[in-house]
Amino acid sequence: MHKINRSLGIVYDSIYHSVIFFNQETVRSFLKLNTENMSQVFDNYYEFVNDKNVPEPSDDLYPFFYFDAKTPCVIRKYLDKYFDFFNGSIQSFVKLLKEKERLKRFVYNYYLKP
Repeated sequence: MHKINRSLGIVYDSIYHSVIFFNQETVRSFLKLNTENMSQVFDNYYEFVNDKNVPEPSDDLYPFFYFDAKTPCVIRKYLDKYFDFFNGSIQSFVKLLKEKERLKRFVYNYYLKP
């Protein structure tokens, strides 16, 4: 069984924290349809926020974490395509995010696709 290393696990949790932070009602509706234990997801969310003193994401980041319950947020799709949370490192994660042209092209294509 593969495990995400601890540092990348925090990044992974932060991504989902941001999705839930910006889209609580959509996430609640989605979970009501797709999971039996919705309260566990939000219990984990509040535990993550409170125990780790996680700062609220900036409103400027909203487009990257927008979730419409039909498709994943753009940052999740980008990371699924270009990053391996099981074999990656913090350095390779930061390097990926610094590839601004690739990220920009991906975001434009994601939001403007037919």
